[in-house]
Amino acid sequence: MAIASATTGISSTFAISASFAAAQGNVTITNPGRSFRVLQVVGTGTAGAAITVKKNDTNGVPVGVVTVDVNSEPMDGVLTLANVEFAATDNIFILVGNQNATQCDIICVATGGGQTLINAVA
Repeated sequence: MAIASATTGISSTFAISASFAAAQGNVTITNPGRSFRVLQVVGTGTAGAAITVKKNDTNGVPVGVVTVDVNSEPMDGVLTLANVEFAATDNIFILVGNQNATQCDIICVATGGGQTLINAVA
């Protein structure tokens, strides 16, 4: 039986974090300069706080949505898997829905980079 090989990459996760002042509106992080994939969106704030992460601007495709259920408890968002890939030139737009959010952490991993691993596939 012949053994084929496949190439796989390994990369560390990193976080893009935004803290919000009281009654702060939306935030745009302009061209982060690297390609990445969003793995998780986490938000905090008062109960009912809403955070939406989008690509590029307020009209962009949704990436993740967080609704805070309990005051100050970090809440995981729901991802739209078709939209989690960002190019180096894409902006990150954070829509603070009702201005009760205090923090948004976007957990990411680099795409098209990292260390290459070689797998043997039987």
